[in-house]
Amino acid sequence: MLFLKVKLASANKNIEIAMSVGLDSKLIPLLNFPLEHIQYEVTTLIAYISIGSCNTLIDIGLPFKLSKMFCSKETSMRLKEQVLIGLSNIASDSIRGRDEILKSEILDQVKNTMEDKNMPINIKKVCGVLIAGLCKGTPIPPIAAISNKHIKS
Repeated sequence: MLFLKVKLASANKNIEIAMSVGLDSKLIPLLNFPLEHIQYEVTTLIAYISIGSCNTLIDIGLPFKLSKMFCSKETSMRLKEQVLIGLSNIASDSIRGRDEILKSEILDQVKNTMEDKNMPINIKKVCGVLIAGLCKGTPIPPIAAISNKHIKS
């Protein structure tokens, strides 16, 4: 299976192989694969691909799909953490990526995650990284997009 071979490559090799075989356009169906470990591997690959080259991922609707996965009660904590890393990379990579994630309305779920006393600290840390990524860029995001209604000061 090509995907597993791609996963075994180094981070730079992942980007080259994934883009050269058009794997980026096949990611959304793989995220629906019924086995959690396959979903985890796909989100790991997304995190690598999204560093510096997220326009194709945005074009195929990946920020929305990842946001939906994060908000799902069926998604494991391990997978949620990887989804947040992918979203953070997309948000930090471009204004367009940041704005697409803000449109997904993930911030309410991130807020709930940050306030949940039982949530593992590693998930809360990655939520913070995502929030930082969403605050970056010029022009700055609209204040209403990231505000006290979502995140407490």
